[in-house]
Amino acid sequence: MILEYGNAWYNLGVALTIQHTQEEAVALYQQQMERTSAYAWAWGILGNMFFDQEHFEQAAEFYQRQVEVIPNHETTWMSLGIVLAHQGKYPEAIEALRKQVGVKKDHEAAWHVLGQLLEANNTIPGAAEAYQKQIEVLPEHGQAWFDLADVLTHHYPFEAALSRYQQLIDHTAAHAWAWDFWGLAFEQQGHIEQALEAYHQQVSIEPKHPDAWAHLGDAYISLGMLKEAIDAYQLMRQPGKIWRWRLKKREIWIG
Repeated sequence: MILEYGNAWYNLGVALTIQHTQEEAVALYQQQMERTSAYAWAWGILGNMFFDQEHFEQAAEFYQRQVEVIPNHETTWMSLGIVLAHQGKYPEAIEALRKQVGVKKDHEAAWHVLGQLLEANNTIPGAAEAYQKQIEVLPEHGQAWFDLADVLTHHYPFEAALSRYQQLIDHTAAHAWAWDFWGLAFEQQGHIEQALEAYHQQVSIEPKHPDAWAHLGDAYISLGMLKEAIDAYQLMRQPGKIWRWRLKKREIWIG
């Protein structure tokens, strides 16, 4: 029913708020719900409407009404958490996201938002755990691998961070690009030697991937190892002008 009539409820909410005050519009909307025996998800649709208008306080009110009636709803706790975060209510937002992943443990997006909120709140162990849970649900999600790598490399000793990341790669049978994100996280922090090790891991697993060799070459350049960089670029299996362009871009043009 929600898929078939959801747009109609949304449009009704928009029309009522245009023609009436917010209080009158909500009262009329509720009357329509009662006449049609609409389920509580209609409150969620009204919340979506206010969210789209960036009226976050009102959106939170209607998401709250929905979860009071359907506490095990698969998405509304996350919606509530997001609008609470927009209001700067981070502890309440985090609690809402925790309830969401409690209801639906394989909610990949909810784990991602929870990780972001915990990281913003400087709750680093919780953020790392949330990103790890997200990866376990959807190992193909590249941003999750980068977020986890970024948290681990910023806040944990190198050996401990590497061990945890390696275990997750082994557990999820992740592709070589997981090492690429590990390298990028280190490179952004200026830890080029550690990045170089990660890129070597990547090319050892996927030697035909041009981006792997490109990132390896870039890392060599950052270390002043021009010969090794050229060798890596040549293994990109791209025309010579491509790797020469990369050298020129870094102002190490060799003619």
